[in-house]
Amino acid sequence: DAGSTDDIYLRAAGAPVAEEVRLTDFGLEAGSPDWAPDGTRLVFTSFDRSLGTRHSFPFVIALDTATGRATSSVRLPLPAALTGAEMAAWSPAGEEIAIEEAMPGGRHALWVIRSDGTGARKLVDYPMRTYGGVDWTPDGKTLIYSALSGARMQLFAIPAAGGMPPRLTSDTAHLLHPQVSPDGRWIAATRLTHEIQVRRMTVQ
Repeated sequence: DAGSTDDIYLRAAGAPVAEEVRLTDFGLEAGSPDWAPDGTRLVFTSFDRSLGTRHSFPFVIALDTATGRATSSVRLPLPAALTGAEMAAWSPAGEEIAIEEAMPGGRHALWVIRSDGTGARKLVDYPMRTYGGVDWTPDGKTLIYSALSGARMQLFAIPAAGGMPPRLTSDTAHLLHPQVSPDGRWIAATRLTHEIQVRRMTVQ
């Protein structure tokens, strides 16, 4: 509603009681912020309240590292072929950002753009119906993402330069929201299972 807020906040780590700093005041379903390698900027996705909820977009916030407060926020310009951004992840190796786009017909696509919105290139599209997530390997050469494989969401890898995406997992559950460890040896992911139970009760 008009009085609600859905924005990005910052809190210093390690302090017993730290001030919470609100970084945005324009978001709607804002989320999944990701740090730039230099620690001075954040990328996140959000609807723009002034444009409604047809598409969400990537935004970049610049921070004053001494105070933790935002000094600027801009919506990244996207090419016409890229209609919006469900999730975004900043490459730990430079100025590129991975974008997960929701497409019609239950498909998603992965794009890579520069942090100023230029140089957009589409890497792959795949079946997906929810926020699958995407992350980079530490060297910035590979993206890890979730896509439907049969009836289950599994993890895939694709070179940032483009190519064939091998499947990394064959789990009996859904795997999504991958996060690669700083040393590149591990991938953390959300694992979702569904259970159907049949119960009986006494009717009185």
